[in-house]
Amino acid sequence: GSGYVTSSYTMLFDFSVPDISKWRVFYQARPGEEIEGEVYINGGKLGHDSYSPTAITANTNYRLVVVYEGSGDNHLYLDGESFFRYNGYGEATKKLMPTIRFLTDGWGGYDHEMTVSTIAIWDRALSAAEIKALDKAE
Repeated sequence: GSGYVTSSYTMLFDFSVPDISKWRVFYQARPGEEIEGEVYINGGKLGHDSYSPTAITANTNYRLVVVYEGSGDNHLYLDGESFFRYNGYGEATKKLMPTIRFLTDGWGGYDHEMTVSTIAIWDRALSAAEIKALDKAE
């Protein structure tokens, strides 16, 4: 009845960027709203906007895993390693609507060139051990 597809999910993105100078977004969970997406690259940093970012380099393959647990407990992993965990931060990651906006968001301008070789979605929160077993992007 809420309009959401699932209250827990995991998303995987295998990606690389040709440069680190421009903003990029991975997805927007609620595309009907003209708000920012969930996870960004900005100035060589990966994270939710400016919250707990981790450094990346150009022309390097990475595996980003985003875990959202319906309780508001959220995790970001890069190449199997946790680098960002937050609980209850309402705008960081959201429940999924029936439509997801990939590689752009409601604000626009964050859709610069990025190579994404894989996008995968699970309808549950994967455990840290399961994410570690996914290994790194090739």
